[in-house]
Amino acid sequence: MNRKVNWWLVIGGAVLVVCGIAIFVAPAFFLEFITVWAGAGFIVSGVAGFMSYFQRRRGRDGAAWSLVMAILDLLLGILFIFHPFAFVSAIPWILGVAIIVFGIAEIVGMMPFARLVPESRIVAIISGVLSVIVGVMFVVWPASLSIWIAVFALVRGITLVVAGLTAR
Repeated sequence: MNRKVNWWLVIGGAVLVVCGIAIFVAPAFFLEFITVWAGAGFIVSGVAGFMSYFQRRRGRDGAAWSLVMAILDLLLGILFIFHPFAFVSAIPWILGVAIIVFGIAEIVGMMPFARLVPESRIVAIISGVLSVIVGVMFVVWPASLSIWIAVFALVRGITLVVAGLTAR
């Protein structure tokens, strides 16, 4: 099987990893701006997902789920950027539910793709499960919002980098 690096996914994932690390390093500074930073990362990730879909995935197994993931990334990013402080007390719960759905969609949606690239199956499952855990933590422990956004950005970013490096 011939492998090519999907640079759209690698770059989108790398941006999310950088955002996640920055949030961990300076949580007090990022507390006010966390949603904007994460939003930018998710928008880049969503654009990368769309580019990947239209360039490589359209018509293949799991392509629809790839598109769903890109749309979810964009919607989360737009929410984070345009309404960072609106509904401050509700954001952790809204994001928690959204990220739980995101994690489940990632697990279900990556399975057809994992048949093509079997080594990606474990990464997709781990990423999806960790996303669900992060979503539950948002709901259960809303004060930890910045920590769990960083974790979610790191997990999603690493998943995209691996997917980009193992593309066929």
